[in-house]
Amino acid sequence: MSASPKKPSRNADLVLGIDAAWTVRQPTGVCLLAKQREAWECIALTPDLNAFLQGPTTQALDWTQRPEGGEISVPEIMQAIKRWCPQGQLQVVALDIPLARSPVRARRKADNQVTRRYGRFGCGTHSPLPERPGPMSDRLREAWSNAGFPLATLDGSPPCPAILEVYPHPAVMMLLEASYRVPYKASRAGKYWPELSRQERIDAICGELRRINQALSRHISSLPQIVPAKITTLSAIKRYEDALDAAVCAWIGVCYAEKQIEGFGDEDAAIWIPRLDDNRYP
Repeated sequence: MSASPKKPSRNADLVLGIDAAWTVRQPTGVCLLAKQREAWECIALTPDLNAFLQGPTTQALDWTQRPEGGEISVPEIMQAIKRWCPQGQLQVVALDIPLARSPVRARRKADNQVTRRYGRFGCGTHSPLPERPGPMSDRLREAWSNAGFPLATLDGSPPCPAILEVYPHPAVMMLLEASYRVPYKASRAGKYWPELSRQERIDAICGELRRINQALSRHISSLPQIVPAKITTLSAIKRYEDALDAAVCAWIGVCYAEKQIEGFGDEDAAIWIPRLDDNRYP
């Protein structure tokens, strides 16, 4: 997408989606949305944090460049948001990473509740470990709290502004109205389709990512269609996967802002997932 965004209206509400890597070695996708009248518009979508921190430019984002990892700096993110949206007011930060008021070192009530609800659809949660995300989770929660964004848990009325832990897999399943976890992770292509050739697996993953991109566009205006017509390596897919995961996180953040959300967990930690009006995923 072009890095020169349409300016949001004065005092527009903003939602930030972050597909946070659980280690500093991996890139972190970022998506920034602004509410324009009754619609949510994509202001920025990047495959790594460094591209987001550069702010808007007159140049189109080069998706062929290999994304970089690095530490997530909340003060730098807040400064970048001011460059992207000088008149915007950040309300919700939705992160795909375990967060809690106490150190996250093992499975929590939130993980177990989500797995009980969505495990039958292939959407059970990963188990946090002492080293992954480990102290990174503590640093993120504290840094966002210091910036005025407390962690949303189940100890009363959900705060706003707030940061919240989200889980993209059930949300993607809902977006596509699928009956099971959507196979769009490049690292699992061999497990999804062991009978296919390497290029066929790449094409299949890209097809799922395009479906996700199109489904998100029904909820987010000006969202670029980022997956190119042809990709020849699995490693090249990851940047589009991370960016779209960030857009899914942002969409979940919108659901939180609009109170179309369900929290799983307790007063220490909660995982937030969109709530549908039907009974497709009881």
